[in-house]
Parts: sequence; C-alpha cells; structure tokens
Amino acid sequence: MKNKLFNKTDSKTKWNLLSFKKITSVDESVRLIKDIFWAFMGVGLLLLILGIILSFFGVQDLYFGFIIDGFVYVVLSLIFFFKRSRIAAVLLLLVAITSVIMTTLSMLGLNKGGSNILLAIILLIAAIHGVRATFAYHILNKNPS
Repeated sequence: MKNKLFNKTDSKTKWNLLSFKKITSVDESVRLIKDIFWAFMGVGLLLLILGIILSFFGVQDLYFGFIIDGFVYVVLSLIFFFKRSRIAAVLLLLVAITSVIMTTLSMLGLNKGGSNILLAIILLIAAIHGVRATFAYHILNKNPS
C-alpha cells in the first residue's frame, strides 16, 4: 500500500501565490498543502535556529519570542500537513494575522518586535491558501466525482 502523503502529484498543478483560482481536484489541494507546509516549516525552523543562536549571545529581548514563534509554526505546520487539519490551517491563519498586526505595530513604533512586513504578508497569503486547500481537500475527498 502506498503512502498518500508523499505521492507525486501532477506537474500541471502549479499555483501562484496571488492566484485565488478555484481548487478543482484533490491533487491540486495536496500540492498546495505540501507547498504551504514547507513554507511554514522553513520559517518555523529558521526562527527556532535564530532563537537558539541569540540565546547563546544573551539577546534577551528577541530569542524567547523567536523560539515561541518557531515552535508554534513547526507544530501547527506538522499537524496541518500530516493530518490535513482544517483546525491547524485556521490556527496558522490566526497566527499569520497576528504576525501582520504585530509587525505593523512594531514598524509604527507602538510595539517592539519584527520589522519584516513582507514576510508577514507572504505568510498571511500562504495561510489563506492553506485554509482554502484543506477545506477543498476534505470536500473533494468526500465527493470524488
């Protein structure tokens, strides 16, 4: 029996970050879920590594937040990918919205934190696609016609 999680999907199912076209097949939704998983996993692992490195140098204002954010991204993205969880997708969306709000407040000088608004917006768009993909996956898997 083959493992459904790691089957190769059709190469025609490429997607664009700014394209919100309708997801019409299970293969498209799986491809989108895989791509979004790698995006959030990459950011989460990067934050964890940076947090650990900064903790060794004693940068106390940053490292704890990096480690918490990285841990949340890694755990939610693992649940999102392996369980195809709609709840994890919505939680990733809420975390991404919070990230955009906190980054905006930081840029305005009202809060301390990150200043990479472009990354926060990209993760927000990816999280929106993640919610779309998981809901489409479950709808299309229920009605395969």
